[in-house]
Amino acid sequence: MVQKNETVEGKLLDLDADQFHDCTIVRCTLQYGGGGVVLNNCKMQGNSWQFVGAALRTIDILHYVYLTGGQDVIEHVIRRIKEGEPAPPTVS
Repeated sequence: MVQKNETVEGKLLDLDADQFHDCTIVRCTLQYGGGGVVLNNCKMQGNSWQFVGAALRTIDILHYVYLTGGQDVIEHVIRRIKEGEPAPPTVS
């Protein structure tokens, strides 16, 4: 479903299936499973996140990496998220 210029309030939104353009999303549960997401120029207010499927498995492996000696890798990821730091070079 494509939603444009709407206020969506108090709903469970499947971000893998729906697209949102210029919407205000208020007190919704944003469910993400690892697919493509379209949140174009949306305002967010008081929402919660629910990770399922591949997205949840990604969080689980990041947690495992952190607990098994990969703290530097995870801290780098967090720094990139917070500061917009460029990605490191790819090693082939």
